[in-house]
Amino acid sequence: MVDDTGLDFSDQIEALENKYQHALKDLYARLTIARHPNRPTILVNVLNITEKVCKYYREMGGTPWRPRRL
Repeated sequence: MVDDTGLDFSDQIEALENKYQHALKDLYARLTIARHPNRPTILVNVLNITEKVCKYYREMGGTPWRPRRL
């Protein structure tokens, strides 16, 4: 990119763009590890819910749930 003065800044612009891309990648790399390692996953949550439902079902005598008739 040469302007009216004859100066070419294309090398500096390319270096700045590369520096920006590197900084952006570094930022997103840090964000992905921000999740707490002991945080439960969706699978753990689903298993806990189904375990509680099954336990409640057994406590109620194992009778299947039936909708009320109107």
